[in-house]
Parts: sequence; structure tokens; C-alpha cells
Amino acid sequence: MDSSGTLTRRSWFTLLLVVAAPLAYYGLVLAYSVNVPIYDDYVLLKGTNDLLAATSLTEKLTGLFAMHTDYRIVTTRAIMFLWAKLTGSVDFKALNIVGNCALLPAAVVLGRSIGLGEDRKRWALFFLVSFQTQYLKLMFYPMAALQAFVGLLFSLLHLRYALEERKWFLSPVCYLLAVVTSGSGLFLSGITVPLLVYRRHYRRAGVLAAVTVATVALYAPSSGKLAYPLAHPFRVLQFFALLLGNPAELPFFRSAAAQLSLALSLGGYFLYFLRAERLNLSRPGNRQKLATVACLLYLLLMIALIAVGRAETYQGTLPQAALDGRYRIYSLLFLAVCLSDLVHRVDARGGWRSRLPGALITCALLLNVLWCIPSFFSIRVDSRARVEAVRRWAATGQAGALPTGASPPEEAAETLAAAIRMGYRPQQNF
Repeated sequence: MDSSGTLTRRSWFTLLLVVAAPLAYYGLVLAYSVNVPIYDDYVLLKGTNDLLAATSLTEKLTGLFAMHTDYRIVTTRAIMFLWAKLTGSVDFKALNIVGNCALLPAAVVLGRSIGLGEDRKRWALFFLVSFQTQYLKLMFYPMAALQAFVGLLFSLLHLRYALEERKWFLSPVCYLLAVVTSGSGLFLSGITVPLLVYRRHYRRAGVLAAVTVATVALYAPSSGKLAYPLAHPFRVLQFFALLLGNPAELPFFRSAAAQLSLALSLGGYFLYFLRAERLNLSRPGNRQKLATVACLLYLLLMIALIAVGRAETYQGTLPQAALDGRYRIYSLLFLAVCLSDLVHRVDARGGWRSRLPGALITCALLLNVLWCIPSFFSIRVDSRARVEAVRRWAATGQAGALPTGASPPEEAAETLAAAIRMGYRPQQNF
């Protein structure tokens, strides 16, 4: 076949790789999400019960904006409450799917922000790294999925709009939405305001700074978790490095040394990127490079916040805790952005370097498949176990049978019974 035919086949194959990872990811989410709460879902369910029982607007608003430990989860509560009002019942399967669905637009926003454009090779690599079953715990944890993925989407939209000339007024809106979705959103303007000042967009920086001050004052965040990081900075730094390097884990291989090595490599590449683009960052027309810096700083910030907030909890098991599926999204996205930038650089130089993108895509595909196969069996077992646990509880009334996780079994059983009386049907949508 002629060269044009070969090019067409390669182009179609690359396009297939672009869509393969999201299709596999969402196929698993759709197939194995179940209408059963777990961990803090019971706390969220109790809050929804209270919101549905509230008789005044003041009570409802108080419930929506109430603290959940050290932060507020207004968006998550609102989605769950509105779903219950519109459908007449809580559906954790649907809520889990809604939360996971936010990952795709978030990844697209991130990819467009860093300038992937029409480059299918870079999109293929980016999606293969970003959509993995390494998020296993996050994929099937409705409350966490809503908070993490929806919060990620609003945060990335804030970063994107803050650097745009015509749509910058949307950045404070997205900032507020990120704040009420996840407490980490409060720190976003710590990235965007300095970057706007650096680019001499003083009016935008001033507006966003004013919105931030007012938001922080109303939010009233807790500072109770700062004592441990101040007393043990090295341990927090170690946890940060382990979190950044957690993509180094393989299904049957884990090594703290490998995690730290990958973290050092990613940190080194970030410094290389800053040095290589130091002149472009100050040029008015080059927004993509500045957006890439903003996105990378945001991902590092999220990892740092996890390290600061959780190091004390996991102080005896930091390497193992860093591999928790809830904490992988930011490090994998950081890796995806760095690899996409690397492909762009070597592709432009040609020669033997032009083979590197294909090699990286192949490695990313193998890594994705390597994670997907064992995860598939784990997902099936876990989904069935959750269903059987609720059925056993319904048949015997034994609270200990429930997959409660964080909630005390008796309290979780009481919450579940109250929700059933209000219309929740846990045995639907299995």
C-alpha cells in the first residue's frame, strides 16, 4: 500500500488510542458502580436526610454550607439533594457515575490549556496516562468522586479563564465553585494572582485577590492541622515526594525508592521546563506556556495539601498511604503533562528522537493494560461484596454486615434505615 494509505492507518490507530483509555475507564465505572454507600457516603446520606426533612430555607442553607470535618462540600451535598428531590430517591450508582464523568471534561480542559491542540500522539499519551484504574478507590467512592473530579474541573477552568483576555471574569466564578466543592480550592488564587501580577494584569489580579479575601473570611478555614507539619517538616516533605512518585507502583511491584526516584525526576523536569521557557513566560502572546506552569503548580499544590493534611494520620505508614487510590489523580496528571511536553520537544527536533513518542505511548498503553487486568477482578469482587453486605443487613438487621468504612456501624445502619423510609432503595441499580 502507498505511503498515504500507511499514514491514514497510523492516524486511525492513534485516534483509537486517544479514545481507548476513557472508554475502558468509563466502561468499568458504568458496569460496576452499585447503589451502596461506603465510607463517608453515610455521612453524606445523613446530611441529605436532614436536608430533605428541613422545613425552612434557612435550615437547608445551613445544612448545605455546614462543615464536613475541616472543609465544606456544598456542591456534593447540593447534587445529592437535587437528585433526591428530582427522582424521589438517593442513587449512589448514578452519583458515582456523575462524579467520574467530570474527569473527562477536566482532562480535556487541562489538555487544551497546555496546548495539545490537534496533536493526536500527545492526546493519546495524555489520556493513556490520565485514565487508569490506579484511581480504583476513587472510581467507586461516590462522595470522593464528586468532590475530587468536580473540584478538579472547576479548578482547571479557573486557571484557564484567569489567563484569558475575554473570559477572565469567569475565573472568580470558577474559583468560588472550586471552593464550595473542595476546601483545597481556597488556595487556587495563590497561583493565579502572582501569575497575573507577573504578566501585569493588575486589574484581574486585584479583583481575584478581593474575591479571595472575602471568600476566606466567610469560609473560616481551620488551621488545626498546621501544628504537625511545623513540628515534622521532613516527614511531610517525604510524604509529598512519595505522593508525587506514586505512579511508579506496578500491580505486583511497589518500592519507596522507585517512588522517590520518579518524584525527583518529575521535579527535575519541572525545573527544566521553567528554565527552558523563562523567556516565553514573560511574552504577552504566549499564554500556553504560562498555563502549563499554572497547571503544574496547581497539581503540586494539591499534592502538598494532601501531604500537609494527612502526614500525621499516616505517620507510621507513609509509603503505603501514598499509594491510596484517592491520592493518585494529581500525580498522574502531573506525569501526563510532563510527558506531553517532552513529546512536543523531541518531536520538533526530529532524527532519532522522533521515535521516543511512539515508545512512550507503547509504555503508557502497557501500563494501562497492566493495571486494568487485575483491577477488573478486584472491582467485580468489591462490587458484589457491597451488594451482598447490604442484602445481609436487610435480612438480618446486623449493622456489622454493612460496608461502613469510616462510619460507626450502628450509626450507619440508622442512617440507612432512615433513608429507606424516605424513599432510598439500596437494592435497585445493582
